Amino acid sequence: MSNRAATFAKRQREVEQKERAAQRIARKSERKTRADASSRVAAGGDPDVDPDLVGIVPGPQPRPDDDDVPAGLSAAPEPVPSDDRP
Repeated sequence: MSNRAATFAKRQREVEQKERAAQRIARKSERKTRADASSRVAAGGDPDVDPDLVGIVPGPQPRPDDDDVPAGLSAAPEPVPSDDRP
């Protein structure tokens, strides 16, 4: 009969372990969702928008060296003719 008591106690421990594991998983997922929402709101935007992608425009992007070159001119320097020809 003592075997029954041990089996019952073991089963109770297993049930309690599973309950604690489920609680840990629930707390972890709650922290994650709270952290995700707060980081997006802290970034100053809609919680459904990724803050890393704010301001990115799809399509061709302007070349970085075109900013300081007037329209119609090439950004590449012109080759200098050399008089070293034989």
